[in-house]
Amino acid sequence: MRRALLVLIGLLAPVPSAFAQAHPLQGTWVVRLPTGPKYVGIVLVDGEGRTTFDSPQDWGRPAKFVGYVARMNGLDTQFHLTDKAAVIHMNCVAESAELLSCQVAHKDVGGTSKPFALVRVGPGPRKLSEANL
Repeated sequence: MRRALLVLIGLLAPVPSAFAQAHPLQGTWVVRLPTGPKYVGIVLVDGEGRTTFDSPQDWGRPAKFVGYVARMNGLDTQFHLTDKAAVIHMNCVAESAELLSCQVAHKDVGGTSKPFALVRVGPGPRKLSEANL
């Protein structure tokens, strides 16, 4: 009886994070602008939904934002990102598991960006702290 109880407790114990299910958007994503084919932007989403957005040349200046996946509701996803000077909400609709159609809402100055795509090109880190950022 005691042995059965120990086995049951072992089965009900929390699963270590190494075996936890990854975030559905975990991956390395590239930004594709219909009007700016030379634009380079990389979005990383880790296994816990934490996010970075990096662009070495974002309209004349480098951009580095950090944040998280704030909401997922059906096909709609919202990211909250900041560079410590501005806050943006990136609103996306899933076209497929590998393609998001997005716009950025600039909360500090108002307005919305032109639509762009995020295309998943590879796996993302389990944790952003383990990525080479």
